[in-house]
Amino acid sequence: MMFTSCGSDDEERPVISIMESMVDMTGGRAQWPGLTKLTRATFESQIVGQGWYCEQSYQVSPRGVYGPSTSRQGMFGIGPVHYYFDRDSVTRFLYNDAKGYQNKGLGYVRDAYTYDENDNGVYVDGNRLLQISPSGVVNGRFLYAIEDGGTHADGSTAYAVSIFRRMSGGEQSAIRRDYSVRWR
Repeated sequence: MMFTSCGSDDEERPVISIMESMVDMTGGRAQWPGLTKLTRATFESQIVGQGWYCEQSYQVSPRGVYGPSTSRQGMFGIGPVHYYFDRDSVTRFLYNDAKGYQNKGLGYVRDAYTYDENDNGVYVDGNRLLQISPSGVVNGRFLYAIEDGGTHADGSTAYAVSIFRRMSGGEQSAIRRDYSVRWR
């Protein structure tokens, strides 16, 4: 279960309270249970043309559990991924230990993507990058998504449930400046 609240309309950061929750792991792939469709029109009007700052990310266990006990905050070798969506490409701003010799490991990757409204999925090269929860698209200010990102030592896919906040123009400029090395 996920709750957000804001003290006033002027506040830019949500107060986030997450209790232990679950995603569906049928077939070994994390999915939002009872997913409601996010239309292409809504995706384009609320998400495209915006930068999304990762406020918090929770690792999903093989049983589908995530919550405060699975927070990625403070973990070594991993950092949040921030996104910017153009009409035909997605830019991921991220930290990479292996690239620590370049710009302290901060860089970006830009890829073409497709959006599939059948599963609210953002796909890069045929692989799902994000599955968006429509309940998280709150007036275009927040975005909740399951991220398919990374691989465990046993070869299985690592999933995270992440909460994003729409960035201001100044924040987008700062992210682009700080994550200035293009890795591919």
